[in-house]
Amino acid sequence: MANLTLDPIEVEPNVSLDEPDVEQLTTSSITGTGVFDKLMAVVKLHLLDEYNNDRITGDEYSKVYLGALSAVMQQSIAFLDSHQNGQRIRAEIGLVRQKTVTELAQTDDTILLNLGFNGTTAVEGVVADQKALVTQQLALATAQTTTATAEKDLLGQKIITELVQTGDSLVTAKAAGYGYNTNDDLESLLEQELLKAVQETNLFEQKLVTELALTSNTKPLTLGQMNSVATIDGASKAQRLKIDAETSLLTQKEITELAQVWDTYGTPAVTVAGVIGKQKELFAAQTAGFARDAEQKAAKLMVDAWSVDATMNSAQSTATNRLNDDNLGAMMNKLLAGVAVTPIP
Repeated sequence: MANLTLDPIEVEPNVSLDEPDVEQLTTSSITGTGVFDKLMAVVKLHLLDEYNNDRITGDEYSKVYLGALSAVMQQSIAFLDSHQNGQRIRAEIGLVRQKTVTELAQTDDTILLNLGFNGTTAVEGVVADQKALVTQQLALATAQTTTATAEKDLLGQKIITELVQTGDSLVTAKAAGYGYNTNDDLESLLEQELLKAVQETNLFEQKLVTELALTSNTKPLTLGQMNSVATIDGASKAQRLKIDAETSLLTQKEITELAQVWDTYGTPAVTVAGVIGKQKELFAAQTAGFARDAEQKAAKLMVDAWSVDATMNSAQSTATNRLNDDNLGAMMNKLLAGVAVTPIP
């Protein structure tokens, strides 16, 4: 087929398949240009030549002329019919070959030269547009198929993503052909998010334990998985013990502060002891010592004054100067009472 050579199709430029124009037969003139006019002109020349050479007579001339006239008319009409039929046949051949071009263009992108009226071997026109449209439709169908496949794969992967919200195993989903996961267990981002969620849950529970530790020494065993014992220990316990110690210290400080101004504290009353008690005893002894010293000095002054007066027998010991027996006796009583000595009557 590649070496096939075809002659170009020859069709007159202005060919028409309509009924022929009368002027093609005759232009209604002896010197006309129609087929009949030209053939009759030639017949007349032959008849004239025969007549001039005495090969036909006058009577025969008219018969021959009429016969020739009739024959020429028939031949003229037959010629025109044959000519028109030839054009029709060439047109039909051209149509068949052009239809062949159209059929060939359905299955090939190259047209044989001279097969039809195409001036090039490339497929053009409506068929080319149709082929381009079909190509685009095929590309669109291919893209839609690819998109549908991708959407199916995406849907399968989304099924796995949803699955891992409630389960860790991908065995069933993989068996059904969903997604691209190569392992049976959760991995990658969602695995980390799952671990994060678990850690956040543990953190929340542990914070709950921390809050509970502010009001309780024990916790439920299921609360706070990081420490699965019922007793609350750790920093909270240490803080609690510290608070207890600080409370005891504050209580003791309150007692210490009270002891600064009171000799007893609490109900029932408890006598202040310890260092504070000793200090209070010391303060009391020092206070008493100051008082006794003052008493002794005062008594010594009175006794010395009375002794001088008695030695000089000046009789100045009176109620006015307070050196009389009553005042001197009162002073001695006070002195004896200060040193815890009971006066003898």
